[in-house]
Amino acid sequence: GVQDRYFRYEAAGDQYLGRVVAGLPQYSSQFAVLPPHFDDRGNSIVRDCTDLIFPSTKDNAHIAQVLILCVASLVVHAEFL
Repeated sequence: GVQDRYFRYEAAGDQYLGRVVAGLPQYSSQFAVLPPHFDDRGNSIVRDCTDLIFPSTKDNAHIAQVLILCVASLVVHAEFL
């Protein structure tokens, strides 16, 4: 999955730059925290929710993993939004 492929490398340049540009404090332990995600991305509720929010991408397995991360971020930030 996405996490297994990209989040395991602590020195990844894209993630580092993205966090710096987002204004996260570089010398804080929170700088290395993973983005919002579901522990069980295969959960039928998560898949159904993603299909409901993004119906046109329902059959695209490649984008589905990214969209699940988007839904997780929406859930975490719902109060702010």
